[in-house]
Amino acid sequence: DNRFARWAFDRACRAQEREMSYQDFLQSMMGPTIERLQESVKRFEVRRVRIQRTVDVALRILSHASVESERAAINRFQAKMHPDFTNAFWTAAKHMAQKVQADK
Repeated sequence: DNRFARWAFDRACRAQEREMSYQDFLQSMMGPTIERLQESVKRFEVRRVRIQRTVDVALRILSHASVESERAAINRFQAKMHPDFTNAFWTAAKHMAQKVQADK
């Protein structure tokens, strides 16, 4: 990667006969890419925090809920989650509950 950048820098310097440092060249070539990458990382982090908050709230509600409000919370949680994830989660939860009941 650095060899290609150095080669492109040398070619650009010879063609234009003007001085530019290698660091300036890298910044001009990679600057927009780095900015886009930083924005992508920021958006990912915001989404991750939002999802974590949603899961935390759902689990808190479920742990302090009556049967009716627990069912309503489960329905809200399922509406927010992808069906494949929800099915896998409930299958694992049922398996764990059955294992706990069998151990008693």
